[in-house]
Amino acid sequence: MWALVEKGEVVTIYKKPQSLVLRQIRYPSSIFKLYSEEERNDIGIYSVKEKEEPDFRFYIRGQSEYVFDSESKIVNEEFTVVERNLKELKEQQKYNTKKNAYDFIKVYSWLVERFIFDNEQRIPNEVSNYTKEVRLRCKIICSAIDKCDIMEEFKELFKDTIYKWPNDINIRKYKR
Repeated sequence: MWALVEKGEVVTIYKKPQSLVLRQIRYPSSIFKLYSEEERNDIGIYSVKEKEEPDFRFYIRGQSEYVFDSESKIVNEEFTVVERNLKELKEQQKYNTKKNAYDFIKVYSWLVERFIFDNEQRIPNEVSNYTKEVRLRCKIICSAIDKCDIMEEFKELFKDTIYKWPNDINIRKYKR
């Protein structure tokens, strides 16, 4: 990304190479790749140092602003980062966790229906055990979410806890 700077102020941002007219001279889009940094700077085009994006699961990113640093001859991207509402995030993640648990279990629900209509057709123990483990894991995750008082605690859950679900590899033959 590049910026046109005039009198120390950022005038235009170029997110991709394009032809442009500066001071009545047309420049081809290749100036962004073929010209040296110094040659681009001579005509007022400077590289933009993009600010690292926040993790959008936890933060809201403000509008970008671009500031020219005349000493380093670079344009810095700036934006504000605001923490999302923790209470809302926790509620949303508990909803997602319960939905995941439901989705993990529902592919085996046909076994329950079969048992209702023909109670001689038992639900295999390994399926019952798996669904029990999923429900327990859902409770553990939701409890861990509830215990988070600050954003850093909540973010820690995403390193491991949120994604730790029982494996159904041994019962996939029952999946529908």
